[in-house]
Amino acid sequence: MKDAFRIIRYVIAIVAALTVGGLSQVSAREGKIITMGQTQSPVLKNIVAIREKKGAKALIQSIRAKLPLPNDGNKEAETMRRKAEMDAIGHTLRKVDAVVVDLAEVTPTPDGILVAKAAIKAGVPIVMENVSGEKMVALVGTGTDADLVVAWSKAKGGPIQLTLWSDEPGVHGNPGSETKNYIRDPKGFKQVIAEVEAILEQRSF
Repeated sequence: MKDAFRIIRYVIAIVAALTVGGLSQVSAREGKIITMGQTQSPVLKNIVAIREKKGAKALIQSIRAKLPLPNDGNKEAETMRRKAEMDAIGHTLRKVDAVVVDLAEVTPTPDGILVAKAAIKAGVPIVMENVSGEKMVALVGTGTDADLVVAWSKAKGGPIQLTLWSDEPGVHGNPGSETKNYIRDPKGFKQVIAEVEAILEQRSF
């Protein structure tokens, strides 16, 4: 019980700190992007090039520096610590355009999954290239093999929406998803990039 009260006091202090620091205020996006991996694949490198980027690892480190929560093995304390981290990450992510991941070079880690969950909850699109269904499921909870996928939620608490690009026929995501052609030439990449940018502009919350 003492541990629970101790954690609650920490969480109250964190909320106050975030409010004073401005992270709890939803502001206009700032042309920033969060990356996982080197993001040098054909579409991602163009999405990233026009924005200020920050690695997901650096994001989590900066959040944890502001959240000095104990990590003493207490299960309830750990649950509350992770929730506080997710809330803080979500507040920060509301200022970015997207989270981008090259799944050819990234294997989802607990911290990566935490960032992905916070992004979906905050309505921030996750743009994944070189997608394997297994890695995508680990990251966002649903998945299929595809060249490129954008996953996001159109409403708080709403289902994950998927737009997929593939140069193979018969690729489908979850119900309500949309599949587009992934064309492997300079003109085709420009079209795909424009389609992804249009999705990033659709964020409603």
